[in-house]
Amino acid sequence: MSLNLINRPLIADRAAPAVLILEIVQILRDIKHSVVFRGKSGINPTGFIATVYLMVVKAVPAVYEKGQISTFSFGITFAKRNINHYILDVYHARNYHAAVGFEDGTKNNYDDEKIQAGFHNKPPPRELA
Repeated sequence: MSLNLINRPLIADRAAPAVLILEIVQILRDIKHSVVFRGKSGINPTGFIATVYLMVVKAVPAVYEKGQISTFSFGITFAKRNINHYILDVYHARNYHAAVGFEDGTKNNYDDEKIQAGFHNKPPPRELA
């Protein structure tokens, strides 16, 4: 059995650039076999990738996928290292106004600097939608 290591680091307290998220989406689409997601320094980046996989590849409705993010931070959006949860909250707020797929939303509306500033300044996600 051979394993292929694909390393695309996500940091739990920094908003990933759109290009990195879209690269991860493409990797998830191209996977033809079983996969293991592993996080070095936190559960939330790994949960974020699992969530993206469910939304983009398996077409799981957005209402169900957020459970992949760990309860490690007890669902507290602004926990010090929980920016991936906040990214999904902003995505959900955008979908409230008009349904858009995660990949298209990332291509067209995602701004990692605004997300990062919002995460630190703590406005409701709907204000960034």
